[in-house]
Amino acid sequence: MDSITNETNETNETNETNETNETNETNETNETNETTHVKSIRDPPINTHYRQFLVNFNEKLIPYLIGKDGVHFKRITTMSRTKYIWWNNENKIIEIWGPERNLFLAEKILKDHIIFIENKFKNKIEETL
Repeated sequence: MDSITNETNETNETNETNETNETNETNETNETNETTHVKSIRDPPINTHYRQFLVNFNEKLIPYLIGKDGVHFKRITTMSRTKYIWWNNENKIIEIWGPERNLFLAEKILKDHIIFIENKFKNKIEETL
């Protein structure tokens, strides 16, 4: 009889432990799935050349232009061998910092990327109008 009681107690303890672990894992998952929007801070390099250009672009597509965590701007920065690219939301311009000889290339790549994004999301733009 004692062995049955011991087995029952062990099973109950195991179930309680499993339930606690599952609850903790669920809480951790919920915390991880929450999206937090951290506003980026503009921090351009000093002592570099600067170029800007006006963007006539549907504002709803700006996140696609920049990419998650700035992935597209970072890629274009690397491709053009510039130092920094920034979307200035107040003035609706893209700002580029880097060696003077590379600024035009960065602007060209960005304009091509804008055309690509506009074409890719053409249907979504038309639906919102």
